[in-house]
Amino acid sequence: MSTPLVPVSQGSPVALGREIDGWRVLVAQFPSALHLPRHAHEHPTLAAVLSGAFRKQLAGGDQDCRPCSLIAEPAGEHHSNLFGPRGARVVLLQPLSVSAETEPEWGMLFARPRASLDPGSAEVARRIAAELERPDDLSALALNALMLELLVAALRAPRLPARARPAWLARIEERLRAGFIDPPDMRSLAKEAGVHPVHVARVFRSQHGTTVAGYVRKLRVAWAQEELLRPGATTVEVALAAGFADQSHFARVFRRVVGLSPGQWRRRNSA
Repeated sequence: MSTPLVPVSQGSPVALGREIDGWRVLVAQFPSALHLPRHAHEHPTLAAVLSGAFRKQLAGGDQDCRPCSLIAEPAGEHHSNLFGPRGARVVLLQPLSVSAETEPEWGMLFARPRASLDPGSAEVARRIAAELERPDDLSALALNALMLELLVAALRAPRLPARARPAWLARIEERLRAGFIDPPDMRSLAKEAGVHPVHVARVFRSQHGTTVAGYVRKLRVAWAQEELLRPGATTVEVALAAGFADQSHFARVFRRVVGLSPGQWRRRNSA
């Protein structure tokens, strides 16, 4: 049986989108526990996860897609999706025609599946969603600029190396995602992996473009971004719950990762 080509918003009962200068841009809300069986899309796709989580199952392995993830895939890439208990809210960009000769950057971005974790890009994606949900006469101009910003961020994000990932890396990543508030030390991670701590550190950096500690900070900030949008949540409460020593430490790390203070980010995204 051939793999069906389906719209990128397949399975979303609520999706808003428009076409601008040869690109399709959407914001879609996918319901909890949704399973989309093996399928493909006619056009390349860049997805920025705003909230929730899902797992994308590809021929080359699984991708865990969480808040602040950027996921690019070529046209026709076969995959399935399994959404978590909270579903997922996702901004999606699709070039309706990409020429490797006239647009080599976009051709490079969509040459193969790739993923990265980038909280700064989540801010851009939220602004795209806001323009789609509350359009005015300048929204097309604003969306054009924001789409380019998101695409450039995806191109600049560290690329996964071509060599195969070691089997133990997925176990390490899962432990960090599950325990980012009180993460295990390098000795514990190395014991889990069955390799020397120095080897864990070297391979992790080569795969993620950052240290284990940097990865944990990004996970904390990504979690804090969702919590800051919860009515009644204070910055101090969120900082301590995310594992930061105090509010000032949280603010420094948040600004370094996102480019805004927690208060500025909250005001922009709570409207």
